[in-house]
Amino acid sequence: MGIAAILDRRSVAFLQMTIDTLRQVPLFESLDNEAAGELCHLLESLDCKKGAFLFRAGDQGDAWYLIERGKVRICVRTTQGHELTLTELGRGDFFGEMALLDGQRRSADAVVAEDARLAGIPMRCCVIVPRATSTWRKQRG
Repeated sequence: MGIAAILDRRSVAFLQMTIDTLRQVPLFESLDNEAAGELCHLLESLDCKKGAFLFRAGDQGDAWYLIERGKVRICVRTTQGHELTLTELGRGDFFGEMALLDGQRRSADAVVAEDARLAGIPMRCCVIVPRATSTWRKQRG
């Protein structure tokens, strides 16, 4: 399920991502203004209600996500049909990047465990992320 499909659900709404908001996420707190500005233009900010599925195992990976606030559970179904939580993520964590890196379908479900604000980075935009990360690494020494 992609960002567009998530929007079809009443539990999600788009918001504008700002540089100040982006810097609240530890992964991006040291970006210079230019890199942070570029990244903000790529991010699609989402407000999600508890229980919303961001994607399901088997979906094509079309974005990865940063958690600005709230919690997201990454889980799978056992052979008996029970839900098994692999991890619960919170502010500053990111997820969904594996499907973009390896080109495989999603290996687990991502479910909003607590009302959350996320920033999605669509796959079509991922070529800029290494540039922003390179700038960040130079700043970190």
